[in-house]
Amino acid sequence: GSLAVSGGKSVAGSVVDFAILHRFDKVYVTKDWHPEEHCSFERNGGKWPSHCVQHTHGAELAFDPAPLSPEVILKGQNPELEEYGVAIPPGFNEYYFCGIALDYCVKECALMTARANPGAYCFIVEDMCAAISPLNDTLSRAAYENSISADHVHLICKSDMPTEINM
Repeated sequence: GSLAVSGGKSVAGSVVDFAILHRFDKVYVTKDWHPEEHCSFERNGGKWPSHCVQHTHGAELAFDPAPLSPEVILKGQNPELEEYGVAIPPGFNEYYFCGIALDYCVKECALMTARANPGAYCFIVEDMCAAISPLNDTLSRAAYENSISADHVHLICKSDMPTEINM
């Protein structure tokens, strides 16, 4: 969508190649789909600029997901509810998360999925994410990893992954 995040275009541009390389059994794409009066917008008292407004160019995905045949999950539709993430449906042993923004939407989707699927392995692929506040020092990385570890979510890099994922 249209929320400006440093490095976001680069990440969005490589998501399809990344998913094809790893031959994921199923791909889910979450998408902000906000009404104009959404509570998260600065003009409505929230912390974010207006972004991903329903039925506008700004709500379009930043990449063409067609080669992946993904299931698209819309979030942020309730104007009175800030909704950073959604739980990805059950049925897999492993879940890999990437995208925008590492410190909000990606993190919350991973945490919600881990909580909804006890025993599943959930991984955030850091170098396939763009962040509002990048993890560019030891302290911020440790704080981020601490915030996800209690729910058994792990921060990894592309190089840590097998070529083919057998879920």
